Amino acid sequence: MKTSKYNFIINYGAGKLLYNCRTERLAVLDDTLSELFENSSLDIVREKHPEFYAYLLENKFIVKDDLDETSDLIQEWEKEDNDNRTYSLFINPTMDCNLNCWYCYEKHIRGSVMNDKIFNSVVSLVRSKIKNTYLKQIHISFFGGEPLIAIDSIIVPLLTEVCSLCHAEGKAVSASFITNGTLLTQKNVDNLMKISMDSPYMFQIALDGNAQYHNKVKRLKNYTNTYELTMRNIKYLLHCEQDVMLRLNMTKENIDSYTDVITDLHVLSQKEEEHLTIDFQHVWQDNTGFDDDFLKNQKKIRQLFQHDGFIVKEMKHIDISRCYAERENCVTVNYNGDLFKCTAREFSKENREGNLLEDGSIVWNGRKELRDKIKYGNENCMACKIFPLCHGGCSQFKLENQNENDCIRNYSENNKNKIVEDRIEFLLEAYHQKINKKQN
Repeated sequence: MKTSKYNFIINYGAGKLLYNCRTERLAVLDDTLSELFENSSLDIVREKHPEFYAYLLENKFIVKDDLDETSDLIQEWEKEDNDNRTYSLFINPTMDCNLNCWYCYEKHIRGSVMNDKIFNSVVSLVRSKIKNTYLKQIHISFFGGEPLIAIDSIIVPLLTEVCSLCHAEGKAVSASFITNGTLLTQKNVDNLMKISMDSPYMFQIALDGNAQYHNKVKRLKNYTNTYELTMRNIKYLLHCEQDVMLRLNMTKENIDSYTDVITDLHVLSQKEEEHLTIDFQHVWQDNTGFDDDFLKNQKKIRQLFQHDGFIVKEMKHIDISRCYAERENCVTVNYNGDLFKCTAREFSKENREGNLLEDGSIVWNGRKELRDKIKYGNENCMACKIFPLCHGGCSQFKLENQNENDCIRNYSENNKNKIVEDRIEFLLEAYHQKINKKQN
C-alpha cells in the first residue's frame, strides 16, 4: 500500500487535519496519530494502530501500490462525461438583447431569431434522443442574447412540443434560463408555468451590485431603474416557488455594495428563501485574479449572506464541479443552427464546433475533436497534486492555452495551497451547518 498522492496535511487547532482532494475526505489527527502517519511506514501504522490504518484505507488516504490514481481519476471523469441518462440542450433562441452590459462577450444581432427550419431540427433532435432507453430526462437551458425576447415565438412553443414528445415516451423534462430578468413579467412567468414541466424552472439572474451600481451597467431605453424591475420579478418567481440562482457579478468597484442587496432581500419569507441560491462570481474582465483584498471582501460578503440564512454557493476558485461542456450529452444550438460546447465565449463562426442538420442529426468538426483530445489536461496537470480540484481548467480554457507546457492556469505553489485551504474551510463549514441543522 502507499499514501495517496492527493493527500494534504495542514495545521488545525492543537493538531493536524488530513485531507484528500480527490475523495474530499477529512480526518482530524492528534499529535500521536499525526506523528505516526507522517513519520512511519504504513506497515508500522498498521501494526501500531490497526483501527487508524483501516480508517485510512476505507477513506482512500492510502491506496494500492499498483493504482495509478491519475488514470483512475480520468476514467471516472470519462464515465461521467459519457453518462447518457440526461440530455442537456442549451438553446439560443435569439442573439438579440435589450441591454448592453460592458462585460458581455457576445455580439448582439438585432432582430435575430430562430426560424422554423431550425426550430423543427431541434424538435427532431429531441425526438431522436428520447428513443434511447437509458435516457431519463431532457433538460433545456435558454441562453443568448436575452432569451426571453423570444418567449412567445420560440420558448413556449418549443417547451410545449418537447414536453409532449417526452411525456409520450415516459421521459422527464426540466428547463432553466440564463436571463437578465427584466422580461420576467408576471404574464410571461404565468405563461411558462402553464406548461406541464416535471420540476420547477431554474432562473439564473445577475445583479451588478446595489441599485446604484446595477443601474449603471444594465440600462433599458426609457427605463432607468432596472434594479427595482429585476428585484420585483425575482420576488414574483420566488413567490411562485420557482428556483432562482442570483448571480452576484462582483468587481472591485461594486463588491461592498452587496450589503444593500441583503437588506433588499429581507422581505422574503422563509419559504421563498428556500428557492433562492446566492452565487458569487468575479467579473473576469475586472482582472483582479488572486488579489488577496478582493478575495477577502468576497468572503466577507458571502459570510454576511450566510449569516442571514441564505443558501450560498462556494467561491468560484474552489468549485470543483467540472464544466457541462465536457459532457458528451450536452450541446448548445445557436438560433442559426450552429453548434457549440461552451456558452462562455462568442457564438461566432470561428468558434463553431458543428452544425445541426434538418433531420436533427449532429455533425461535429475538428474543433470539437480537439476539445475531446485535450480536455483532461497536459502532463503537468496530470502530475499536479490539486488535479482533482482544478482539472487544469475547463476544456475551453485548454483549447485557448494549448502551448502551455507548465501550469495552464499559471498557479504558484501559494495559489495551490490557498485553493486547498479554502476548500477545506468550505467543507468544514458545510459540515458544521449540517450538524447545526440536525440539532435545530
